Amino acid sequence: MPITAEQAALWSPPGHADSLHPIPQGRLTVLQCRQILDTTVAVVRCFVPAPGIPAIFLSVTTREQHLCTFIMDKEQSRRSSMRRMRDRSAGLPAAADDGAFRRGYGHENEVSAQNTNVPFLRLMYNPDAVNRMLPYIREAVQWMTSGGSNQRNFVPMLYLGFRDWETSSAWTRGETLIAARAYKERVAVAYLTHLLSQQPALVEGREEAHSLAHAPSLTSRQAQRSGVSQSELRARWA
Repeated sequence: MPITAEQAALWSPPGHADSLHPIPQGRLTVLQCRQILDTTVAVVRCFVPAPGIPAIFLSVTTREQHLCTFIMDKEQSRRSSMRRMRDRSAGLPAAADDGAFRRGYGHENEVSAQNTNVPFLRLMYNPDAVNRMLPYIREAVQWMTSGGSNQRNFVPMLYLGFRDWETSSAWTRGETLIAARAYKERVAVAYLTHLLSQQPALVEGREEAHSLAHAPSLTSRQAQRSGVSQSELRARWA
């Protein structure tokens, strides 16, 4: 049985998706800032690969690539400034915790010609990026809601982030994309675990090709190339 709208509402916290995992208020600690940067990098890696971390979007525009490079430059600069601070619970210097930092993860109305130093904000509202993210997230939600009415299968961030997409902050959009990727990868791992258990002879002959180490990189297109049925994933492993 699929997850019904009533079940989804019951299993979701009240309020808007922005309130689910917000950036902490007040002066950020070093640890909090690092966690924000980790999330930022995880979003970038959906668009641009790194060693051992494949992108989920197989082609992006020059503008998207430029924004991702800009984001990583800012991220590395901020991490460099924090390396001298050994106490992770200490508050950041005021200059590193001003309104400009938070605006970089804000809402679409903060995108302006004057506000240029906010690449993450611009990426999350870039039309081409949105046209990649939204179908990917929609498919993950469809897998989740059609895969069985077990609450353990339900991810509130994924459901609420998709529901409130149009009015969500850049930060929430990034969190939603990460949740969608994590959900799809979990489904892929479950499927490949089953596949390996059912085909031991194939594993012996093609161990590298079917290694579970490759499971996190199994995107929708890669799944098709590998012969993994999307309908089977949805029906049996969501």
